[in-house]
Amino acid sequence: NLDARELGKRWQNAMALYRVTDDNQYLEFAMRDADRYIEERVNQPATDFRDPEGGQMFFWTEINPRFKLLFEMYETTGEQRYLEAAHISARRYAQMVWMSPAIPDEEITVNQGGFAPHYWYLRRMGHSRMRAPEESVPAWRLSEIGLTAESSQTSTGHRAIFMANYAPWMLRIGHLAGDDFLIDIARSAIIGRYRNFPGYHMNTARTTVYEAEDYPLKDHKALGFNSMHYNHIWPMMSFLLDYLVTDAFVRSNGKIDFPSQFIEGYAYMQAKFYGNMTGRFYDVDDAILWMPKGLLEIDSPEVNFIAARGESALYLGLMNESFDPITATVRVNSGLVPIQVFDIRKLSDAGSASMTGTDGTIQVTIPAKGLVAVSLDGVAITPSFQQKVSGIDPGALWSTDRIDFEAPPGRAVIMNFGNLAKSAYVYLFDGQDDFEQVTLIYDAGGSEQRMTKDSFPWEFTVPINVDTEHFEFRFETVGKTAFDSYAFAGASASSVLDNHTPDKAIDGVVSDASRWISARDQAGPSWLELKLGEPEKIGWLAVASGFQRRDAVAQFVLQHQRDGAWHDIPSTRVTDNALNLIEITIPENKRVTADTLRLVFPHEAGELIRIREVFIKDAAPGGEPGISPTYRLER
Repeated sequence: NLDARELGKRWQNAMALYRVTDDNQYLEFAMRDADRYIEERVNQPATDFRDPEGGQMFFWTEINPRFKLLFEMYETTGEQRYLEAAHISARRYAQMVWMSPAIPDEEITVNQGGFAPHYWYLRRMGHSRMRAPEESVPAWRLSEIGLTAESSQTSTGHRAIFMANYAPWMLRIGHLAGDDFLIDIARSAIIGRYRNFPGYHMNTARTTVYEAEDYPLKDHKALGFNSMHYNHIWPMMSFLLDYLVTDAFVRSNGKIDFPSQFIEGYAYMQAKFYGNMTGRFYDVDDAILWMPKGLLEIDSPEVNFIAARGESALYLGLMNESFDPITATVRVNSGLVPIQVFDIRKLSDAGSASMTGTDGTIQVTIPAKGLVAVSLDGVAITPSFQQKVSGIDPGALWSTDRIDFEAPPGRAVIMNFGNLAKSAYVYLFDGQDDFEQVTLIYDAGGSEQRMTKDSFPWEFTVPINVDTEHFEFRFETVGKTAFDSYAFAGASASSVLDNHTPDKAIDGVVSDASRWISARDQAGPSWLELKLGEPEKIGWLAVASGFQRRDAVAQFVLQHQRDGAWHDIPSTRVTDNALNLIEITIPENKRVTADTLRLVFPHEAGELIRIREVFIKDAAPGGEPGISPTYRLER
C-alpha cells in the first residue's frame, strides 16, 4: 500500500504547504486545482472505478472523491463550495456502507458450544480457537450495518472492517450540511461495538468475542477470530477521539470546538489530531483538551464525555447516547483533580447538573441524544505530562534529528519530548528473513553500549539524557539470506499465473517481484520441478515463499526422481508452516544424491502457491557477521 505512486503537485499538498508556511501562492494553487478536481471528479459522473489522481490502491477511497480532503479545504478557506463538494462526495461514499439486510428486532445465539468462530486463515497460521461464553444478544450488536467491507475484491473474506475512519468526518459534514443520514451512518459505525481494540474485521460467523475489554491483550497466537493489524491501533485511537470531539461539536451546535491538525495516512487512515491548541468551551476560550485515563467514573454506559482544562477550571461535556433522557452520577477522580472546593456552573441550556457532596460527585440529567456541559470552577489542575510536551524550548531541538542510512538500510530518529524525555529510535527496513541477529552499538555521550536482538523486528529504542549532544551508532549483523546454492539447470511447474514463471524461483533473487506463482484455478497439489546440472548430495533446503511477510506456503515435501518415479526425501515434509523463509537440514543418514527434484505443495482449490526462491545444498550455510559504517545524530 505504501508503494502506491501519487502525483505530488496537487491541491491537497499545496493546502498542506499553505498551512505550514502561510504563503498565499500555495493557497491560490490549492484553490485553482481543487476547483478543477471538483469539476472533473465530483460534478462529472464517474466512468470507471478508479481515481485518475489516486495511487491505484483497491480501497473504497479510490472509487469515490476525496471528501475528507475537500472538507479540509473548506476549513482552510471557509469557502462554501468545498463543503458542498465534501457533502456530495461523502454521500457517494455512503454507497459503500452496509445498509441491508434490516437488523431484526430479536436476539441471536452466538458462540455455540463455548467457542468463537475460528478464522480459517489464522487456523492455518497456528492460532488457537478462542473460548467465549454461549449467549443470546440483541441482533444489532452483531450487525455490520454502518460499516464497510474492506474493498470490493475482499468483501467476502473481510465482510466488515472496524476501521471506520469515515465516521467523524460524516458526523461533522452531516451537521454542517444538515444531513441526518450521514450523522446516523457515523453513529452506527462507532457506538456500542467494542470496549478495546477489536482487531480488523468481521469475517466469519457472528460473535461477541471482540467486544471484550481484554480481547487484544491476549497472546497473539490465542487470537483466533480476526486479524490483528497492530499498525491500526493508533489510527483507531485517533478517529475515536475525533468522533467524541466532533460529537460534542455537533450536540453543542459548535459551542464546543477544538482546532485540529490533519493526519495523513494510506488507504482509509486519515483523521484529525487534537490537543496541541486551545479551543472554545461555550463562553471560555482557554480550553485545552485533557482526557487522562480514569478522570471520570460514570455509572451509566450510555454517557460519553469529553474533558478540557482551563486556567482554574475543569470543563466537561457529558453526552447521552440513549434515545431516552437519563440521570447519571459522575465522580471526578480526586487523584487527578483537587476537589476539596469547587463551584459547578452549567454551560448548556438543556438538562441539569448539581453537586451531591464534597467528594467530587455530580448528578446530571441529560436529554435524549443530548448534551450537558458544565464547568467546575476553582480547581487548579497540574497535568503530569501534557504541559511538558506542549512547551518544548526551541533550544532543545536537534539540528540532525533524523537520518536514513543504506548499510544496512534503515532510519534513526530522535524522539524529542523536551525536558520530559528523549530517546533514539533506530530501525532497519529489512525483514525477518534477512538476519539471524542484529546488534546496535551506540554512544550517547558516555561509554559505548550494545543492544542485541535475536528476532524481527530489528528496532531499538534507547533512552537518552535530555542534555545529550549527540548519538552515534553502528550495527553488527549476522546474515541469514546470503545462502549459497547449487546451480540449477532449469525449472518447470504444474501451472503458472501470468508472467510468474518457475525460472524466477531459481534466479537467485529473493523478491516479491521475482516469484513463481501457481495458477488461480489450480487444484492441489501443485508442484515445482528443479533440474540440477549434475547429480548432487541433497543435505539442506531453504524455501522463501509468500508475499511481503505473509501467505507463506503451509505444506510441502521435497521429492527426488529414481527409476522413473517420484519418492519423498525423508525429513523434508512440512506442515502448518508460517515462516516466509524456512530451512530444513536433512539428517546425514537420510540424504540422497539426485539431479532432478520436485517440491510438492498440497493446497485447497483456488489457493495460490507463491515461491520467491529455492536454495539447495549439501549442508546448511553459516552466517557471517558484518559491521556497518558509523552514523551520527546531533544537536
